[in-house]
Amino acid sequence: MKIIRLIITLVAMFSIAFFIKPYLMNHQTDGDYPNRPIKLIVPYKPGGGSDRVARIIDEFTEKEFGNPFIFQYKEGGGGHLGIGFASKMKADGYTILSCNTPEVAIGPVSGAGSYSLDDFHFIAQIALDPIVIATNSNATYHDFKSFLDIAKNEPGQHTIGISGAKGGADIACRNLFKQLNIDIKFVIYTSGSELASAVLGGQVDVGASGLTPFLGSIESIKILGTTERIQHPELKAIKTMEEQGIKLEVGIGRVLLAPIGVEEEKVQKLRKHFKKIFDQDSFQERMKTIGKTPIWEDGRVIKEKMK
Repeated sequence: MKIIRLIITLVAMFSIAFFIKPYLMNHQTDGDYPNRPIKLIVPYKPGGGSDRVARIIDEFTEKEFGNPFIFQYKEGGGGHLGIGFASKMKADGYTILSCNTPEVAIGPVSGAGSYSLDDFHFIAQIALDPIVIATNSNATYHDFKSFLDIAKNEPGQHTIGISGAKGGADIACRNLFKQLNIDIKFVIYTSGSELASAVLGGQVDVGASGLTPFLGSIESIKILGTTERIQHPELKAIKTMEEQGIKLEVGIGRVLLAPIGVEEEKVQKLRKHFKKIFDQDSFQERMKTIGKTPIWEDGRVIKEKMK
């Protein structure tokens, strides 16, 4: 009888432990968060500008968060597929998204994305990088203004490559050429690396993107202009669009988001941890080496700006 009672007691204890464990895991105190790895969704292909930003962030996450991040790539639709996918993730603070301000702002109004700004908590912007116009090193034009002059005199004979349809660079460049009444062909690539290869191989006359995809072939291409002063140590002398008299104003904000519904205390903790990473000189120097300008802005401010 004693053995039977012991068996019944043990079964009861294991049953209770089995049923209350999920409850306890879902009701940990804020002081426990985060106590396991956070999954970071990157809605673009590995190796691109967004991925490299996320990988630099991850160099600091183990020390700051206690664990490195788990990366999940969900590319497609110029980033909009992955952004929509992230908006439907469980709002427990253990899934966040790294993406770009142009795509997340344009997606809902262009119909390219099945999400809205209100589907996310905006944690922070951690960097901003300009759009650059690049060409093959054998090109005769020495800056973007000289290319525009040639393209205007030879309507329909020139091409510009873009990384991602309906993104910031795409819409800004189309608007520019429309305002200048220049007939040019747009060629859309699915990633920055594909665009860089096309520019390097002369498959397009110029390409518009963030700087990062071009860094691997910087010795074989020519940067014709940039929307902002480039932080990369080897490219500080590149003329800005404003210096060339060109009205092309666009930049790529690198932002971190969480699905709406995450407890405010957890969002604040995420913001606090990322700010500590951002404030480190070593982080900011790492970002500059890939052409990013480290600029911190509270996610709530960014969200209002984009609205």
